[in-house]
Amino acid sequence: GYGVKKQADIIGAVSVVNSKEISALPVSNVSEALAGKATGVNVTQNTGAPGAGTSIRIRGTGTINNNSPLYIIDGVPTKDANSLVPADIESISILKDAAASSIYGSRASNGVVLITTKKGKEGTMNINFSTYTGFQVASNLTEMCNKDQYIELYNEAATNDNAVDTNFRRPLITSEMADTMANTNWWDEIFRPAIISSTNLSVSGGSKNINYLVSGNYFHQDGIILNSAYDKFSFRTSVNSE
Repeated sequence: GYGVKKQADIIGAVSVVNSKEISALPVSNVSEALAGKATGVNVTQNTGAPGAGTSIRIRGTGTINNNSPLYIIDGVPTKDANSLVPADIESISILKDAAASSIYGSRASNGVVLITTKKGKEGTMNINFSTYTGFQVASNLTEMCNKDQYIELYNEAATNDNAVDTNFRRPLITSEMADTMANTNWWDEIFRPAIISSTNLSVSGGSKNINYLVSGNYFHQDGIILNSAYDKFSFRTSVNSE
């Protein structure tokens, strides 16, 4: 609750993911960055489409209706954190025990995701630039027959069926019919190597009484299926003064 405890005493109920782990991942949003990073946290992408939304379940499914956790971004409660860019995140803490309800009430019944974003620091101006580019491919696909292999297998199956069932005879594919059939590898026609890239630029600095951080990000992901893609532009400012 509001008390203070050593992390060693509550290590099973709190998971922490730091900025190095998050920024090293080629993901478009915060939810994807949590996948496989915290015990008891299940992250599922709703579809395989580029930029598709994700669902987070902490300790499984607990309520009948909404099972999404409560997000707290720099102390502000929100229902969704996917507008944030992973490069702007300092750390993520996940509260998984019932003590979180004493702070945030019933909204915390599905767990709490505490997100701390990066801030400017006292000192000279800092300029950070990071970028990556890679590609994604469809893998472990079932090998397709070409036209000749398909005809051979089909005629073999039809011949075996006709030997057993004399009432209904399956027609064989003749050479004349084969000339009109397509010989297309549909895997090659549908899938492609897909480019994924992200570029992030931030400027930060400050004095003893005020600090600032301004950042911009462009994320692009082509889909491995033709005519699918996702673009995301983000801009963020943070100013703190005393």
